[in-house]
Amino acid sequence: VDECASSPCIHGNCSNEYLYYECICEAGYTGVNCELDIDECQSSPCIHGNCSDHHNHFICHCQAGYTGNNCQTDIDECASSPCLHGNCTDLVNGYLCNCVAGFTGTHCEHDIDECQSSPCFHGDCTDHVNFYSCRCYAGYTGTQCQIGRTLMNVGVPRVVTVHVLIRSTITSVIVIRDTMEGNVQTNYTSVFEKGVKRQDRQ
Repeated sequence: VDECASSPCIHGNCSNEYLYYECICEAGYTGVNCELDIDECQSSPCIHGNCSDHHNHFICHCQAGYTGNNCQTDIDECASSPCLHGNCTDLVNGYLCNCVAGFTGTHCEHDIDECQSSPCFHGDCTDHVNFYSCRCYAGYTGTQCQIGRTLMNVGVPRVVTVHVLIRSTITSVIVIRDTMEGNVQTNYTSVFEKGVKRQDRQ
């Protein structure tokens, strides 16, 4: 009797044996009659992704940041050198730029403006990479133009009132007081030398 006469092997070839038959299945099928499609995703071959079963093969749909037949490879987002002025650290589906001093931004693309804080007290600021320089106005010096030179230490003239007693009459006279290096120097005109002076400083 030909046991294979009924074509029992759905996805395979039939081998007639004595009192029985044997199915030799096509690739991707199994079972007594080769009726079962083998699930190639059963072994979880996709390391970082989802598996889609197909006849005799599988397809991996990788998570963001991974590639490869089995989603086994982390994509190197630093390969394109995205950090303009810094070092790149590869992350899963991203990267991080560690900027060199003086730069900022996602790609270290912005030169930090060190003049933004107005560090030059009495001068103009010029921005450089990671530092600034001050061009001082006349009469000032120092890294930040914060020091007034000796000849320019004369302060803003201030007004003092000097009361002079002449012939029983009090006369108010305006006198300029200059400040030089912290010392008060009051100048009187000779017309008052004969009077009695009482100084009221403002």
